Amino acid sequence: MPFRIGPWEIGILLIAITALVIILSIILRRRPRRRRTSPANASKLHQDGLALSKLGKHEQAIACFDKAIRINETDHTAWHRKGIELNALVRYNEAIKCFERAIGINPRDKFAWNHRALSLCKLRKYKDAITRLGMTWLSKDE
Repeated sequence: MPFRIGPWEIGILLIAITALVIILSIILRRRPRRRRTSPANASKLHQDGLALSKLGKHEQAIACFDKAIRINETDHTAWHRKGIELNALVRYNEAIKCFERAIGINPRDKFAWNHRALSLCKLRKYKDAITRLGMTWLSKDE
């Protein structure tokens, strides 16, 4: 006996397919978009952060550098620039952490060492600032 599909079964099948299409469209709309994580995008974020910094918009500049860091956590320049912006906002402890992160990635970045020492001086931790800075400038591995 061959299997026959009557009008009733076809109607139920169409309703089921329509419900499935609706559910899939809802799921696909809720799916987060993929972030663009290209190096060119990080470079653009650096430029935007620098421009915002020059305009005195330090919080927005920090947001740009944070996005660049999310793209590449080993970008010592983004960490360094974020520290500079935090310094401008008198958030020295946070700035020191950023400079230390930049130094951890690139220990030869003497500007990050200098900015770290300046932040320590702002916190009146002169001895630590001089000691650390002296170690940097007297190092022989140029």
